[in-house]
Amino acid sequence: MSKSIGLPAPLTGVAGTTASRFYLHLSLWMWVLAIGGFGPRLVAQLSAGSWSSMPLVVHAHAVVYFGWLALYSYQVSLPATGRTNRHRQLGKYLVGYAGLMIAMGVTVMLARFAERIAAGQQELAASVLVNPLTDMLVFPVLFGLAVHFRTVPSAHKRLMVVATTMLLIAAVGRMQFLGAPPGVFIYDLVWLSPIWIAMIRDLLIHRSVHP
Repeated sequence: MSKSIGLPAPLTGVAGTTASRFYLHLSLWMWVLAIGGFGPRLVAQLSAGSWSSMPLVVHAHAVVYFGWLALYSYQVSLPATGRTNRHRQLGKYLVGYAGLMIAMGVTVMLARFAERIAAGQQELAASVLVNPLTDMLVFPVLFGLAVHFRTVPSAHKRLMVVATTMLLIAAVGRMQFLGAPPGVFIYDLVWLSPIWIAMIRDLLIHRSVHP
């Protein structure tokens, strides 16, 4: 497929800067979702003194995933401040970081699965595979498409939003205030909210949703 089929021309000048700032603010909302999901559990573990009892690979996994969110926020801040060349340079390293993140996700997924099986919790073992598998199967495809369309900013930035949003599934799954378990509508409304927000912006500004 041609990289130009059905894709609007990238914005430049003031309009382009405004769009870049929107995506920076959207990345901050992703931080709210991540902290809202993992924050309460982290505080509870620190209060109970159980933080150090968790496997090292789990802590490493958390650092790597929050590292991705930090790098993503930094990346989208660069075009917003006119540092487009720096954005392109750092993007090359994000490809390698994405590979590290996927490898770490698979490692933790298999470790948790083996732990549940060893404890005789077969049903729970199957359930802990759902969210990580979503990350490992969907994220690489979306990120790969974002890299493929890196020369088409209008498509690239939207694909990066969708790819990073997929990683928030575990955080939203830990939001006890949404219900236990939360309804499908509420879950998807919160989890996919960065995508919904971006789509609403497209409707308001471009009068259509990006392909």
